[in-house]
Amino acid sequence: MIFCYTARVFSSVMFIVIITQFNHVNGSNITCDKHCICEGTKALCSGVSLHYVPKFPPSITLVNLTHTNLSYIGEHTFYNLSFGMYIGKLILRDNYITYIHPKAFYNISALRTLEISNQHQLDIIVLTKAFFNLQKRYLKALHLRDNKWTNLPADTFISFSTSKIQKIVITGNNFKDVNCIMFEQLTSLTNLILSDNSIKDVYVKGLKTLVKLSLDSNRLTKVPKWCSNLDLSHVPNLQHLNLGSNNIGDLGNNTFRCLPNVQLLNLEGINTGRIQDNVFSSLPHIKTLMISRIGNPLKKISEFAFNSTSLSTLQMSLNNFHFDRTTSKIFAYCPDIEYLDLSQNFMPRNLSMFKETLRPLSNLQKLILAGCGITAIPEMLFTPFKKIWSINLSQNKIFQWKNLFLNVTSLTMLELSVNSITVINQTSFPREVLFSLKTLNLGFNPFSCTCDQIWFLNWTKHFMNKLVHFKNYKCKHPPDLAGKLLYNYHPTVEICTPWNPFNTIIIGLAGSGTIIVLIIVLIVRCQSNIKNYIYLLRVSYNKRRGYLTLDNDEDFEYNAFVVYCEEDRDWVHKKFIKRVENEEGLKLCIHHRDFEIGQPIIGNIDKFVEKSRKVVVIMSNDFAKSEWCQWEVDIVQEKHRRLGRDVFLLVMLKNIDSKHMTSHLRSLLASGHHIKYSSGVGEDLFWRAVIEVLKKPLGDPPVALL
Repeated sequence: MIFCYTARVFSSVMFIVIITQFNHVNGSNITCDKHCICEGTKALCSGVSLHYVPKFPPSITLVNLTHTNLSYIGEHTFYNLSFGMYIGKLILRDNYITYIHPKAFYNISALRTLEISNQHQLDIIVLTKAFFNLQKRYLKALHLRDNKWTNLPADTFISFSTSKIQKIVITGNNFKDVNCIMFEQLTSLTNLILSDNSIKDVYVKGLKTLVKLSLDSNRLTKVPKWCSNLDLSHVPNLQHLNLGSNNIGDLGNNTFRCLPNVQLLNLEGINTGRIQDNVFSSLPHIKTLMISRIGNPLKKISEFAFNSTSLSTLQMSLNNFHFDRTTSKIFAYCPDIEYLDLSQNFMPRNLSMFKETLRPLSNLQKLILAGCGITAIPEMLFTPFKKIWSINLSQNKIFQWKNLFLNVTSLTMLELSVNSITVINQTSFPREVLFSLKTLNLGFNPFSCTCDQIWFLNWTKHFMNKLVHFKNYKCKHPPDLAGKLLYNYHPTVEICTPWNPFNTIIIGLAGSGTIIVLIIVLIVRCQSNIKNYIYLLRVSYNKRRGYLTLDNDEDFEYNAFVVYCEEDRDWVHKKFIKRVENEEGLKLCIHHRDFEIGQPIIGNIDKFVEKSRKVVVIMSNDFAKSEWCQWEVDIVQEKHRRLGRDVFLLVMLKNIDSKHMTSHLRSLLASGHHIKYSSGVGEDLFWRAVIEVLKKPLGDPPVALL
């Protein structure tokens, strides 16, 4: 009896070995079918003339059947795949399948991943029957994408109860609701993706083993209920939860209860307009919170909204949120944040509030403030961050800073591209920061090719490897060098050698000595006439008493100081400066070009207005909307009050809408004539008027000042 049993086992084993060797010998001679492309272990087969499944070389482990004529899959359609003993992944995509035989998958023994996508004619019930004979011993992942099913039957995965499947992807359908009880028997399931299915309601019971759940891009109006009637979690092992791009409204304090192990929460693109206090406090282990593009726009963030001691990554970009409309303590209760992305929001204009808002984040390592409309930035903003290694300040309007990077010795990556930086000098970065930096991006800034740039150019000779695409940096100023590569700008030592201050001292002392000697000689030789001179001076003084000494053209370094907004910068630099300076020989004061780097903006304006004979104001809709421009006009109004209406040249570049016309602008326009720019026929007349006004001498001072 034992002998007979042993003989049967031996004969069975020998039969399997013989069949395996036969298949291997036959398979080794198989070449790639004419409808397929075989590369390495992958085979891609397509074409409407392909109505069968070909044999594949033994090396193929992945078969992709896309856009074929396999509309009817019978019992033996996949028979040739049985020769490939190691085919682990089968993809059926865009094949217009209408029917699959219940035993169609029976011969594919080593399958680990099955994908059935974009089969709009395939009934889910037909597929469910085919799943019963699917070999599941090695199956780990099932992808059912874009099949436009309108329902998901409760028994769809009943045949997977004994499988070790770990991942199920069901996307691109039209389900209204999903009851996750159907997954309860899948004890190895850890990743479930139900994105983009038009789901309005989901019942999450049955997902105890799940680690990752994606419900994004559906039509949920509220967050699913995670607690059972006994206040126990339906998803005790869940770590990653994605609810982004849904119509979820207000988030309450109990919204995320019974999620004891969630570490990543994605709420990007949801519809809530405010974040209330302690919304995320019930998540004891949350590390990453993603709330970008929410609210459209996000209007309010309460003081305790981010009350979490475990949160380390916060992504809240693209919200257009105004941080000056909330408390400066918004990050005071999440001190362990290491990664913070605030790009495409608006940081406080008040520099003290700006600094106070970020101060609590002492563990910050990476900060992104790209596209935040920053023009001025607080001193020593980054000094408290002892671990910070990456800062992104790109796409702002930063043109200068002071002591910004003091003691930031951990910094290795710095993004300052697409700003208004014209000059980098020795005071821009501390020496220790330049040493620690590995990557510095200053691209797409309007650099000035002047002697002020010589320190930076010398530095790049030794550390060019730290600069991102330095050879593409271009000059913006002066106009005759606009477009020139900064890399090719080589100022000579003779041109840029600074004047020796000792020479100034020597000349000053010599001049003072000469003047003193002359005075002594005059006193000695003209004693008798001194009283007469004093008398004449007193008479002259009395005659002029109450009147102001009129300024002379030689008293000014510039013909005019130009006030304009950033949006009109191209017209000012390409047309106005070109015509007035290059063609007429007048000299203009342009703040982007002529202001002293590192000096306060108010001091620069006061200083250079005094150096300018007149003031040109370029007005437009953008000018009217800019609070900065209005403030700058208020500063230069003192010159108008002191020297009269002739000191101002008002240029209407573009008409100003009535809703943007302020009382300050009306007063400015009423105080003097303005000329309007028009291209084409009237342009020559415009330029003649501009030049005539700029060259016209100043008139008498206002009577009110006499």
